[in-house]
Amino acid sequence: MSKSYFCFLLGLSFLFANSAYAENEGNNPSTILFSLNDCTSFFGDGSNMDYSEFTGVVSNSPEVTLGVVGNNLYRSNPADNKHSCTPGVSGTEGMCVSYDDSCQYNPGSDLSVKFDIELTPEAGLPATLESLDFFEKSPEMFDWISGASGINNYPTRYGIRVLKDGVVIYEESAFVTTREWTLQSFNFSQNPDFTVSQSAVFSFELLAYCPADIFAMQAVWDVDEILISASCASSGSICEVNGTSFLPDGGTVSLANGQTTFNGCAGNILVDVTNNTSSTNGAYYYIITDQNDNILAFADASSNSTLDLSGAPAGECHIWGWNQAGMQDPIPGQNISTLDDDICESISRNFITVNRENAQGGTLTGGPFTFCVDGEADNVSGIELTGNSGANSAWVITDDQGNILGLPPMPGVVNFDEAGAGVCLIWNLSYSDGLTGLAAGNNVSQLDGCFNLSNSITVTREEPQGGTLTGGPFTFCVDGEADNVSGIELTGNSGANSAWVITDDQGNILGLPPMPGVVNFDEAGAGVCLIWNLSYSDGLTGLAAGNNVSQLDGCFNLSNSIAVTREEPQGGTLTGGPFT
Repeated sequence: MSKSYFCFLLGLSFLFANSAYAENEGNNPSTILFSLNDCTSFFGDGSNMDYSEFTGVVSNSPEVTLGVVGNNLYRSNPADNKHSCTPGVSGTEGMCVSYDDSCQYNPGSDLSVKFDIELTPEAGLPATLESLDFFEKSPEMFDWISGASGINNYPTRYGIRVLKDGVVIYEESAFVTTREWTLQSFNFSQNPDFTVSQSAVFSFELLAYCPADIFAMQAVWDVDEILISASCASSGSICEVNGTSFLPDGGTVSLANGQTTFNGCAGNILVDVTNNTSSTNGAYYYIITDQNDNILAFADASSNSTLDLSGAPAGECHIWGWNQAGMQDPIPGQNISTLDDDICESISRNFITVNRENAQGGTLTGGPFTFCVDGEADNVSGIELTGNSGANSAWVITDDQGNILGLPPMPGVVNFDEAGAGVCLIWNLSYSDGLTGLAAGNNVSQLDGCFNLSNSITVTREEPQGGTLTGGPFTFCVDGEADNVSGIELTGNSGANSAWVITDDQGNILGLPPMPGVVNFDEAGAGVCLIWNLSYSDGLTGLAAGNNVSQLDGCFNLSNSIAVTREEPQGGTLTGGPFT
């Protein structure tokens, strides 16, 4: 059984155990619980079309009798509207059903989960069917016990309809579904149609609808732990304070959006709370407890609908409702049960779970890395992450401005050569559920939620460009007169370093002048020289006169070359003669 549901039933057990309630006719609830724990569904034996295992566990008080008409919940046309079994809120079985693919609520649909409850007053006073509580889940991934699992085209809305003796008395829709098991609570105590003076049958219909439009083979909704409560609608009172009588009711509590679970960053939590109570007297408080339900703090609900939990450390806490009159303030350190042991006080039937999460991105070691963009794969290795914490984590690759370039499963799978020249940063991101903005193309400044980034590791991608030389070609006569080039221009070059290189026509390095114009090509004798610009990163080897450019090793790039032809005509030697 889940923690939240356990505490919900725990609250009921306090109510049953309170002798003051037992003495007063009209405040001892009767309940029916469809736990769904006996779910069985197999295609071969037809059990997927049989709902007879979904019986209700009945607990009746002397004042009110509840019964399940037909002994179990059901769906119309079960041969078409089958069910499966899925892990429930406590690890026991829950029920998995199909839903209406229309985005308009269809009351009375055969796809509804249905159950008929007979309510009979026994104490000579009217009885009220007070509440309906159940857990629902519309998961992104369906999970069938002893069966398949996979992507689910989940429903986004659900609706509820209740009929009394065949007449509709309650109908609401457009309730938003949740991706995880979440308690759904409905209080009918203020609706006079739910109060009867003689036996009546209340027919409930729960219908999910409106798919999320996800491409998937299955479209299902999960339901578990359905609880119906009823009590005697006594006009009397059990509490007298300063001549005023009232029946305390802690009611139910929820967030402003109707949910009962909140996840947020420790140190930055504001929670909007609402309550639903049948009491019109006394004072109503919000009680904050730790995960063991020991009281931490409280707030008057009449002046506080937003609770600031920013001072609380990381961990789980609970928010309860408390209706009371003439009582002293709650005492921190005591258990929530102490607020439900007097006839003039009542705690809520559920609580809100607040998870104060503290994500830590951790520390990255390794690198930094420098790669040459040369068409060959460049991958990092040896990066280690320590000290990270949080419900989720992701590797994030950004540029040096924080723009997200990729979200790889591991940094080592990224080929940084494909990114071209520039600087990348590798981060680890730890975050809680509900984070938004984590997508390639966004900036990390757009992340919204509970998260923390590690330090970053730099990956520098160098791509030297030798550029383009213009000018020449040149032709000189080797005649003992200095021959120098001029008018050579270099454009489009880039890189950490550059050098002028003079080679012969075989690529052998003849010299490394500061500028081509200082070279006296007449001294080189006849032949062809080539002038180059070399752009390169730190660490280049082999750049020396006497080597060939093929011996260069590192990250570099050569420009085009300009030819210098050195001509040295020879008149030759004549033999013969002289002649007379």
